[in-house]
Amino acid sequence: MNATTYTLIDIKGFRPVAAADSGECDRCGTICPKERVLMAAVDADGVVRKDMTESWGKCCAAAYCYGSKSKANRDRVSSAVAEFQRNEQAQHDQWMRRIATDSTFVYTNVRYTASGYAIKDESVIDLGCVLGACNRKYSATGLPVQGSIAMINDQGHMVRTAGDRPQEREFYASKGFKVWTR
Repeated sequence: MNATTYTLIDIKGFRPVAAADSGECDRCGTICPKERVLMAAVDADGVVRKDMTESWGKCCAAAYCYGSKSKANRDRVSSAVAEFQRNEQAQHDQWMRRIATDSTFVYTNVRYTASGYAIKDESVIDLGCVLGACNRKYSATGLPVQGSIAMINDQGHMVRTAGDRPQEREFYASKGFKVWTR
């Protein structure tokens, strides 16, 4: 990887994020007899930078992450990759649920009886416009609407993203959303 890539960002370390093809390890330079993994840079804020990756042998990744190249530590690297991918998919699923496709907002009320049983009621509110539903879905995340960015796609679906979360904006842009201006 080009070393000049790291000049503007303070790199705290690396984290395994995906499996890679076989070949030369970017860390030690040898042809890896075992599998390779993509190691993403972690910046000073703890954000995993998937745009800054190196392909390491699983042995080098195990030694870096866990202190030795043992089989148990190589298996831990594989588990870390699988966990990262599950968490990333869960995050993408959560972001997809925030897309407002029509003017309604569906929410679930949970009430408890005197004996402690939970009763769930689903309610639907028609907010009259997609932007209203978009704002309501975003507010349900606990984040303030003020300072967020509204995005819209060609079908008229809308979503809000936090102004300080470029990963969200990149995700929605990959789904065809553009920043909405009135």
